Amino acid sequence: RKAIQHWPKCGGVNGSVRMLPEVDYNCNKGLALAISLLQPLHELYETVSYPDLFLMAGQAAIESCGGPKTILRWGRCQAEEPEDCAPEDVVEDLAPANPSQPSTQAAKPHLHLQKVFGRMGFIEREMVALMGAHTLGRAHKRRSGVEAPESTDYTRDAAGRTKGGCSWTENWQVFDNSYFKELLSENPNPQLIRLSTDTALLDDETLRPWVEKFAGDEELFFAEFGSAYLRLSEMGAKFDPPEGIILDEGYDLDYFLQAKEPKKEEEVVEEEDEDEELAEGEGPEGMDLEAEEPEEVEEIEEAEELSAEEDEGAEEMVVEDDEGGDGPEAGDLGDEEMEEGDGAEGLAPETGDLGAEEDD
Repeated sequence: RKAIQHWPKCGGVNGSVRMLPEVDYNCNKGLALAISLLQPLHELYETVSYPDLFLMAGQAAIESCGGPKTILRWGRCQAEEPEDCAPEDVVEDLAPANPSQPSTQAAKPHLHLQKVFGRMGFIEREMVALMGAHTLGRAHKRRSGVEAPESTDYTRDAAGRTKGGCSWTENWQVFDNSYFKELLSENPNPQLIRLSTDTALLDDETLRPWVEKFAGDEELFFAEFGSAYLRLSEMGAKFDPPEGIILDEGYDLDYFLQAKEPKKEEEVVEEEDEDEELAEGEGPEGMDLEAEEPEEVEEIEEAEELSAEEDEGAEEMVVEDDEGGDGPEAGDLGDEEMEEGDGAEGLAPETGDLGAEEDD
C-alpha cells in the first residue's frame, strides 16, 4: 500500500472506479449499472464528490434495509482523470475467487480473503463482518460472470430492472445476520449462491468462530460491521477540509481516530477475557469481590470487641468533658469500613469490493 502522499495513485476511496479502465476490471464487473443509477444525483448535487456519493448510497442502503446506522464524515476528494485510476496489475489479485474467474489463489480461497483484507489492515473479526454484507443483493452471471442461476424463486419477481440473479439469502433486501446462518446450515438451500470465498469462512479455523458468533448474535455483527465499514470508508481518502465535514450530531472525532486503527487480535482476546472476569464478579485487578467479605466480617468483630473493652474501662475513666476521650469511636470505624467498600458499587463489567464478488 502506498502512503496517502501518493494520492490518488495509492488507491482507495477516491471515486476512480467510475472511470475507464478501472470500472471494466474483472473485480469491478457489474458496478457500471450501479454507478449509472447514481449519475443523476451527482448532476443535481455537483458539490458532492463521487466517493462521498458512493458511500452515501451504501450507507442509505444498509440503514434502510434494517442494518446498523453508520456515522461517517464527508468531504472526500475525487480522482478526476483516467490516469488517476489504480493500474490493473495492482488490483488483479482482487479478482473474485470463483471457478469462472479464479484469483491467483483460487485453490485456497481463504488465503485470498486473508490477502485482500490483510493488505488493508483488517483482522479476522472485521473480515468476516464485512463479508456479511452478502446478506444483501445478488450475483448475476451476465454481469460478473459468476456461475449462478439466472433467477430463483426469491429474485424472479424483483422490482424494475433488477429482476433475476441469485442471492445469498432468501430475504436479500433485508440487512441482518441470515448470511451467517445460511453458511452454517446443514442443508444448504440449492436456490442460494455459495461461492468458494463464502465457504472459506467455514474452512479457515481463524474465521469460522466469528461466523458462529455473528450467526448467534446479530447485535454483535452490527457493531463489528459498523466499525469495519467506517475504517473501510477512510482507506486512501483525502479530505477537503483535512478534518472532513461532519453532518451527524454527536459525531466524535476522537472515536473516529481510534476506529481508524485496527485492533490487534491479541488485544481483542484480552478485552473479552476482562469482560468474562467482570461478569463473574471480579474487580478490574483480578480481585474477587466475594473474597473480601470475610475480611470485613473480621473487622466488624474486632470493632465489637474494642467497643466492649471501652465499655468495661469506662467505669474507671474520669471524663473531663464531652469532647475528650482517647479511644476510637464506633462511628469512626464505620466510616473507615465505608471508605474501603466504596469501590464495589462503581465496578461494572465492562465497502467497494469486500474481498469477494461484487454485484448489487
